[in-house]
Amino acid sequence: MIWLAAFGLSLLAGILVLLPLRQGRQHESALSMARQHYKDRLAELTRQRDSGEISEDDFNVGESEEGRRLLAMKRGLKEGQEQHFSRPWLALLGAGLVVPLVSFGLYIALGKPNLPDQPLSTRANSGPARDMADALRRIELHLARNPDDLRAYTVAAPVYLESGRFLDAANAYKRIMALSAETAELLASYGESLVADQSGMVNAEAKSAFERAVALDSEHGKSLFYLALSTEQDGDVLGAIGKLKALHAMLEEGPGKMRVAAELQRFVQQGRAEAALPAAPSAGASAALGALPPEERRVAILGMVEGLQTRLLSSGGSGSEWQRLLQAWIVLGERDKAKALLAPARANLASDAAALSVLNAFATTAGLEGAQP
Repeated sequence: MIWLAAFGLSLLAGILVLLPLRQGRQHESALSMARQHYKDRLAELTRQRDSGEISEDDFNVGESEEGRRLLAMKRGLKEGQEQHFSRPWLALLGAGLVVPLVSFGLYIALGKPNLPDQPLSTRANSGPARDMADALRRIELHLARNPDDLRAYTVAAPVYLESGRFLDAANAYKRIMALSAETAELLASYGESLVADQSGMVNAEAKSAFERAVALDSEHGKSLFYLALSTEQDGDVLGAIGKLKALHAMLEEGPGKMRVAAELQRFVQQGRAEAALPAAPSAGASAALGALPPEERRVAILGMVEGLQTRLLSSGGSGSEWQRLLQAWIVLGERDKAKALLAPARANLASDAAALSVLNAFATTAGLEGAQP
């Protein structure tokens, strides 16, 4: 491969060296264009003189000016052409012999032709990952001999978490707190390790850790974030949205706020806010919804409506559910969306004549385009 690469580079260098040999043709082409331009300008001047647009003196002045331009271009091209190689064989010699020899000499002097090949397996076991594994191994050996070394656990815990050894990270944070004291940050890191070990689920132990962290620091962002996710996992989606909104308003600009914003966007995109949308929200859901500011309340309601739409389009539903969906879009000022849903609603209710009749009557009353009698 190295010799093929050397040959290719030499060929490229030779082509670059030979490029100046093409300058003569380029000069001839430029000169031909200049002559044609002179002829065209002379013809135009003649036409203007014959039509009376310019006088004979103006014609003579213009003809002389164009002639001077043509002569100046001829002189410039001739001088430029003299600067290029007058002997093509010198260029050929440089491209075919000098460049490869110089390249080979530089490689022998500066390269390492005798360096043995390095297998891919060897490369895979080197680098930062190997260094981290070696560092952890040394720390673990040290901790086996010194089980109460707080500093060693403090170093090991985040490394465990970073390398994907989540349960080891949780045990390390738990040991740190046993050797020192509970702090909001340590409790949050302990809980986060447990959540990662459970593939994102906030179990009882993790939730307890986050709650203790918030008790120590009521504005601890990481703990509040995971408690909001725990609320969602408990089934209170609107409550989770409310907690995330409050956390978003509390946090300063930074990764934490971006993470909360991304989670809120997930609720909207997936329609997770009340995926089934009951006929009337529960008292707790209504209270949580009413406590939100107007703009945030609209986002929550949109999530509810989009969740119902996703379910009905994928799995179907009753006539009252379809009617509720159409009514919701009308109330939200999205009448076009309600109109677009008439066709799939009728197709879904085609086998239920009574429900279809009620839907058509609602569409007529609501003034939706495409309503049927």
